[in-house]
Amino acid sequence: MREYNSQFVGKDTHVVGISADGRPSLAAYNLSLGPSLSYPVPLLSDFWPHGEVIQRYGLLNDEQGTSRRAVFVVDKEGIIRFKQVYARASDIEITDILAEVDKLPG
Repeated sequence: MREYNSQFVGKDTHVVGISADGRPSLAAYNLSLGPSLSYPVPLLSDFWPHGEVIQRYGLLNDEQGTSRRAVFVVDKEGIIRFKQVYARASDIEITDILAEVDKLPG
Protein backbone atom coordinates (compact mmCIF):
# COMPACT_ATOMS: atom_id res chain seq x y z
CA MET A 1 0.00 0.00 0.00
CA ARG A 2 2.79 2.38 0.87
CA GLU A 3 4.08 2.47 -2.70
CA TYR A 4 0.61 3.31 -4.07
CA ASN A 5 -0.36 5.97 -1.53
CA SER A 6 0.65 8.89 -3.75
CA GLN A 7 -1.57 7.53 -6.54
CA PHE A 8 -4.59 7.54 -4.24
CA VAL A 9 -3.75 11.07 -3.08
CA GLY A 10 -3.40 12.15 -6.72
CA LYS A 11 -6.93 10.84 -7.36
CA ASP A 12 -8.35 12.93 -4.48
CA THR A 13 -9.10 9.81 -2.42
CA HIS A 14 -8.55 8.82 1.19
CA VAL A 15 -7.62 5.34 2.31
CA VAL A 16 -8.37 4.18 5.86
CA GLY A 17 -8.32 0.84 7.63
CA ILE A 18 -10.97 -0.28 10.10
CA SER A 19 -10.22 -2.93 12.72
CA ALA A 20 -12.26 -4.55 15.49
CA ASP A 21 -9.20 -4.15 17.74
CA GLY A 22 -9.09 -1.47 20.42
CA ARG A 23 -7.02 1.69 19.98
CA PRO A 24 -4.27 0.51 22.36
CA SER A 25 -3.84 -2.66 20.28
CA LEU A 26 -3.70 -0.66 17.05
CA ALA A 27 -1.17 1.75 18.56
CA ALA A 28 1.00 -1.13 19.77
CA TYR A 29 0.83 -2.76 16.33
CA ASN A 30 1.85 0.49 14.65
CA LEU A 31 4.74 0.98 17.09
CA SER A 32 5.90 -2.60 16.52
CA LEU A 33 6.49 -1.76 12.86
CA GLY A 34 9.02 0.92 13.79
CA PRO A 35 9.09 4.59 12.75
CA SER A 36 10.10 3.91 9.15
CA LEU A 37 7.49 1.18 8.62
CA SER A 38 4.43 2.56 10.38
CA TYR A 39 1.15 1.45 8.88
CA PRO A 40 0.70 3.31 5.58
CA VAL A 41 -2.91 4.39 6.20
CA PRO A 42 -4.82 5.60 9.26
CA LEU A 43 -6.27 2.71 11.27
CA LEU A 44 -9.69 3.27 12.83
CA SER A 45 -10.85 1.27 15.84
CA ASP A 46 -14.31 -0.28 15.72
CA PHE A 47 -13.93 -1.80 19.17
CA TRP A 48 -16.84 -0.45 21.21
CA PRO A 49 -19.55 -1.23 20.79
CA HIS A 50 -17.62 -4.17 19.45
CA GLY A 51 -17.55 -4.18 15.66
CA GLU A 52 -20.65 -2.02 15.17
CA VAL A 53 -19.44 -0.61 11.86
CA ILE A 54 -18.08 -3.89 10.50
CA GLN A 55 -21.34 -5.60 11.51
CA ARG A 56 -23.35 -3.02 9.55
CA TYR A 57 -21.23 -3.74 6.48
CA GLY A 58 -21.64 -7.51 6.92
CA LEU A 59 -17.95 -8.11 7.62
CA LEU A 60 -17.85 -9.37 11.21
CA ASN A 61 -16.46 -12.89 11.58
CA ASP A 62 -18.51 -13.89 14.64
CA GLU A 63 -16.42 -16.99 15.34
CA GLN A 64 -13.15 -15.06 15.61
CA GLY A 65 -14.45 -11.63 16.66
CA THR A 66 -12.54 -10.05 13.79
CA SER A 67 -13.35 -8.33 10.56
CA ARG A 68 -13.19 -10.04 7.21
CA ARG A 69 -10.76 -8.39 4.79
CA ALA A 70 -12.65 -6.12 2.43
CA VAL A 71 -12.31 -3.05 0.27
CA PHE A 72 -15.03 -0.47 -0.29
CA VAL A 73 -14.86 2.46 -2.68
CA VAL A 74 -17.23 5.18 -1.48
CA ASP A 75 -17.92 8.26 -3.56
CA LYS A 76 -18.09 11.80 -2.23
CA GLU A 77 -21.85 11.48 -1.69
CA GLY A 78 -21.30 8.46 0.56
CA ILE A 79 -22.54 5.89 -1.97
CA ILE A 80 -20.69 2.58 -2.08
CA ARG A 81 -19.53 2.14 -5.68
CA PHE A 82 -17.42 -0.98 -5.19
CA LYS A 83 -17.21 -3.72 -2.57
CA GLN A 84 -15.01 -6.79 -2.55
CA VAL A 85 -14.42 -9.25 0.31
CA TYR A 86 -11.12 -11.15 0.32
CA ALA A 87 -10.02 -14.38 1.98
CA ARG A 88 -6.65 -12.82 2.90
CA ALA A 89 -5.26 -9.30 2.88
CA SER A 90 -2.56 -10.51 0.51
CA ASP A 91 -5.28 -11.19 -2.10
CA ILE A 92 -6.02 -7.48 -2.46
CA GLU A 93 -4.71 -6.06 -5.74
CA ILE A 94 -4.15 -2.34 -5.26
CA THR A 95 -4.07 -1.70 -9.01
CA ASP A 96 -7.61 -3.13 -9.24
CA ILE A 97 -8.75 -0.74 -6.51
CA LEU A 98 -7.14 2.20 -8.32
CA ALA A 99 -9.04 1.15 -11.46
CA GLU A 100 -12.30 1.28 -9.47
CA VAL A 101 -11.40 4.76 -8.19
CA ASP A 102 -10.86 5.84 -11.81
CA LYS A 103 -14.49 4.89 -12.53
CA LEU A 104 -15.83 7.42 -10.02
CA PRO A 105 -17.52 10.47 -11.48
CA GLY A 106 -15.15 13.42 -11.53
